[in-house]
Amino acid sequence: MSGSRRLLLLLSVVLASHLTAGEPRLVDAMNVIVEPSSKKSLLTFGVGHLQASANEVVYGGPGPGDGKLSELNWKTQHAVTLQIGVTRNLLPRIDLFANGTYGYEANSEMVDTDWLGFDANWTDRSRHPDTSLEHYVQGDVGLSWLALDRGSWQLFLRGGFRYTDIAWAAHGGSYVYSTFPPFTFRDQQGNFPNGALGIAYRQKIPGVFLGPQFSCALGRLTLRGGGLAGMSISPSDRDRHWAAGSIFVEEFDQQVFFGGNVGLDYTLENALTLFFEGVYDKFPLMKGSSQFTDLATGETQLEGGAAAGASLETWQIRGGVKLPF
Repeated sequence: MSGSRRLLLLLSVVLASHLTAGEPRLVDAMNVIVEPSSKKSLLTFGVGHLQASANEVVYGGPGPGDGKLSELNWKTQHAVTLQIGVTRNLLPRIDLFANGTYGYEANSEMVDTDWLGFDANWTDRSRHPDTSLEHYVQGDVGLSWLALDRGSWQLFLRGGFRYTDIAWAAHGGSYVYSTFPPFTFRDQQGNFPNGALGIAYRQKIPGVFLGPQFSCALGRLTLRGGGLAGMSISPSDRDRHWAAGSIFVEEFDQQVFFGGNVGLDYTLENALTLFFEGVYDKFPLMKGSSQFTDLATGETQLEGGAAAGASLETWQIRGGVKLPF
């Protein structure tokens, strides 16, 4: 008997023994034998890197972009994130999923610009390189429906509820101010006390989302990705100026947001999966009312309409493990 016939016979015997031994094993496109898992739940643990950028705007001045009165730009370049998630199969084509991501302390910066003069030239600006990311929290819960299954590749439709919460605190820094009155353009320069808390800012954005996800298996490797679009529900922010003794609270109208992800999974023999992925989310400019409170006098002033705005953009790179159970 030739060598090729012996090999073919051996493979036939091995395959037949597994087909008659209970749960079959599958031979994928790259001739790697993969045990199908009977587990209906999946735990995900990950560690990652976050970049985030947010803008806070107050309108009613001579500044650019619809007449800005004030704008604060918050930016985080390097933050550590922790991720945990669970997926549970409910029906043959429907899964329930819940995912949470937490980001913490990171070197950040903030720039505060005001237009208090008579034209589009800024009058006051402060820079705060000693800014910390107090927290970043994002959680999703929803359902995933297997819309199309072609063996090696699958298409899912996912939808659910998302909550995003991010906060910064700015300390110290330097400033360039103009004198009022009389108006003297950018005549004051100086530094705030090191470590002194100047401004604290927080955004809270609940919303619902819907979008496709795909996966394509190549042996033990699986390429996956997708996108989503959603609508925020009662988003808001809060800005406290500690030195000035004032608080701004904004409530925004509903606004569309979107995001995308791409990743790579590698499944080991024991069904443990290693993953690596990139995630992008963008919450475009939201506009709404602004309430100003003077903490010294207790007086409150409400500006309705599109008196304020806010936006948020985040990038994540993360990796970890997926455990069936």
